Amino acid sequence: MKKIFLLFVFTLMILVLNAQESESISRTKILAVGMAELSDSVCKVQLEIPSDNYYVLLTPIDNYAQLYITGKSNNSFIVKSNSTQNAKFEYVIIERKIKFIESDYIDERKIK
Repeated sequence: MKKIFLLFVFTLMILVLNAQESESISRTKILAVGMAELSDSVCKVQLEIPSDNYYVLLTPIDNYAQLYITGKSNNSFIVKSNSTQNAKFEYVIIERKIKFIESDYIDERKIK
């Protein structure tokens, strides 16, 4: 059930991220997926591929845990919890790049 929910959230995130105007091209890519565990309510996750524009999706495993991200940098992020000392979680890291396109289109309504 958790995998289905994670897949649904991921698909929804991709659809939202790709909804762009015609002046830009958006490219989304999964940088990493994995599993980690909090130790004393903190866990630092290192990125294998450094990026400055990424999103992190977190899913607790086994028990409910209030997870949140702090200390996000281009090569790592820190996950913390106020509710539990040790919790396992899965993560998906998505990178989004936007390339803007210059258009030769001239709006004729503005010329008149």
